[in-house]
Amino acid sequence: MLLFFVLTGTNIYSQIYQQNFGTTAINTHPYNGAPAILDPNLSGSSWTNTTNTWTSGGGASGQALWLTTSGATTISLTFSVANNYEASISSFNFWRQRSNSASQNWSMAINGIAVGSGTIPTTGAATGTTNVSAPITGSGYLRFLYLPLHL
Repeated sequence: MLLFFVLTGTNIYSQIYQQNFGTTAINTHPYNGAPAILDPNLSGSSWTNTTNTWTSGGGASGQALWLTTSGATTISLTFSVANNYEASISSFNFWRQRSNSASQNWSMAINGIAVGSGTIPTTGAATGTTNVSAPITGSGYLRFLYLPLHL
């Protein structure tokens, strides 16, 4: 389950994206709800997963994207990056929670480059500001992959 996602850039050190998923139940896939913060040079924020379905439930505040599956699932967040602009990602933060029987770990890649990994607690918690393990600069699009998240 994901609720809150924050990206920060390296050159200007500003937050370029934050999604809190609002208070309305989520039942469409992909999830394209407007983020709370979106850099003007990014567009097309879209959340998808390999099961092609979302459910929602309570998160840290408001709704959260939930998955109910018995196998490994990849969650993707994709943006389009404006022409003549490169997004540099230096850190991220997201809220996560799992059921007692779900995977205990997550890993994340940005545009195919591994940038971090950690655990998924049974009581919801944010990762806290997590520096990427490899510098990420992207133009054209950015794609964030989380594996395995099966709840």
